[in-house]
Amino acid sequence: MSVFTFAKTAPLTKVEELSKTCFEGDREDMQKAVELFRADDHETLADHIAHMDTEPREELVCAFGKDLGNGWVAQVLGWEIQ
Repeated sequence: MSVFTFAKTAPLTKVEELSKTCFEGDREDMQKAVELFRADDHETLADHIAHMDTEPREELVCAFGKDLGNGWVAQVLGWEIQ
């Protein structure tokens, strides 16, 4: 299955858990990221994440990695998780 074919149905458990525990501005950024993911707008998603504050961005990228795999994060978002 292509990394681009399951956005509307993929569970984002870690991403959604993370968005419940952060500050309002960061929560809005994370909710926007989920909306872009669900809309299959990966280019805008990657750009949106790149412009987030450092700490929530790193947490969000790691949460996407836990939910979708580090390969997805590298291929779609352009981030490498160590």
